[in-house]
Amino acid sequence: MMKRYLPLLLALAMKMASMAQDTTLPTVVEGRVWNVVRIIPAEPPESDTMPGYYKDIKGRWGVGWPHTFEIKGDTVMGGTTYKKLFLDGSFVSGLREEDGRVYECYWDGYPEMRSFDFNLQSGDIFKDEANDMDQMEVKQVRTFNFSGMNRRCMDMWVFQEGQEIIDGLVDYWIEGIGCMGGPHSPFWWEANSGSGLLLSCYDGDECIFTIEDLKQFTDIPLSCPDDNHPHAIDLGLPSGTKWACCNVGADKPDAYGGYYAWGETEEKTIYNLANYTHYDDWQGTYQNLGGDIAGTQFDIAHVGWGGSWVMPSYDQQEELLNNCTSQWTTNNGVYGRVYTGPSGGTIFLPAAGYRASHLYDVCSYGNYWSSTQYPSLSGYAYYLKFRSDYAHWVGFNRHLGFCVRPVISGLYGIKVAENADNIDILPPGIYITNGKKIVIK
Repeated sequence: MMKRYLPLLLALAMKMASMAQDTTLPTVVEGRVWNVVRIIPAEPPESDTMPGYYKDIKGRWGVGWPHTFEIKGDTVMGGTTYKKLFLDGSFVSGLREEDGRVYECYWDGYPEMRSFDFNLQSGDIFKDEANDMDQMEVKQVRTFNFSGMNRRCMDMWVFQEGQEIIDGLVDYWIEGIGCMGGPHSPFWWEANSGSGLLLSCYDGDECIFTIEDLKQFTDIPLSCPDDNHPHAIDLGLPSGTKWACCNVGADKPDAYGGYYAWGETEEKTIYNLANYTHYDDWQGTYQNLGGDIAGTQFDIAHVGWGGSWVMPSYDQQEELLNNCTSQWTTNNGVYGRVYTGPSGGTIFLPAAGYRASHLYDVCSYGNYWSSTQYPSLSGYAYYLKFRSDYAHWVGFNRHLGFCVRPVISGLYGIKVAENADNIDILPPGIYITNGKKIVIK
């Protein structure tokens, strides 16, 4: 009986496999055109609208050269049929596609290489077949609708074998379209000391993708009800601590804001020991500001914003790390980490670097002061340090210029006067009045 149905079962299985393969949107399509800018790193222009300057997907400025890729016609190399890929009218390679994978061959007799694989899942590794030391890791896979078509979008992070990922996101792969460099191998631009920025993709006269579509999956929604920042974001943390939506000195969540030495409340051009207010150069000693400066005259969050805003303590920053999920991402083109709490609320901390003799590590590192003095070294204070692949506690020099993200504590521990007339004016928290606990939400 089983033998009788075996051919039918095999045919059904083959049909189902074929249907599964057909669900992947094709990249190698006759007549498809990609408009791409090759960006070479350069100093920022005097004006954001200066012709010839572009920002890559990491938000870095560079000089750009526009190019056009087009698929037109067929060719045979090594007995295999490929679609011909042209760059600015010149033939560069042959492309073919099979089961969601794109293969590329540069000339007859040269082995083909796998350029894309849209079957990859989060955590998978993709190697450059021309130099397998260069690799990409799939950090995230999402689906978005572009021009009426749902497409898989993959965040790709680059590294070399045996090394940590140190540069963060370097590319987006989009099913049926390719990467930010167009339909070519994603390692191609890197080999030429540049990066690609896909401006648009067309099928004939039909536009199927533009750079504006990137906003769908690079902008992180924040828990702000309006543009009147700052807001106190309830992340659902155990202590009830609420985090500000933006930094001190910033007017929106993705702005860097000001840079402050620990215990100082004014910005400076240069941050060093010689001009650090709380250092005695003659004695070679640091002024003792106390174990925690939250709410004092040395707290820039409290001095600058007033009310119940204070710098976060060591414990509050540790609570953020231990109770929230974190992802390296971009918000309006600004790199940083988004923290999502148990309540679903989110905050975005920009990778604003730090200031010393000048500004360092912008787009690569975030450094945020706590209010807590480092216990064993008088010249150090605790701060939160992160980059694309980690976030942890560090103690470092108090005189450096770091950003500050304020908080409002869930438990104030304030003793209200015995006959408080109007407790409604108090900020959210837990108070004691007439010997009883009062909760204000």
